[in-house]
Amino acid sequence: MIVLGNVEAGPGIAASVAALRAGVKTVPALVTGVSLVEAAETVRSVGFGGWPNLLGVMECDGAVMDGDHRRIGAVAAVPQSMEAPERRLSEACR
Repeated sequence: MIVLGNVEAGPGIAASVAALRAGVKTVPALVTGVSLVEAAETVRSVGFGGWPNLLGVMECDGAVMDGDHRRIGAVAAVPQSMEAPERRLSEACR
């Protein structure tokens, strides 16, 4: 198993690897890890640590693709919520 991420993926890599080793399916395991990155205020490129829109409102976007089954889920401009994008992406790729 290889799980890759950039320097800002640190908060989620270990969680994704642990979930995969525990037998969690790939997409939910990776969404779990990415959600931790999105929630980390120290990560400046995405999530709540990132930059708000022009009106000063934090909006979250996300997309995930299950290449084995060719399914994709995406959300865009979800204001002030971390839970909704994660839930919607997970539901889209079941």
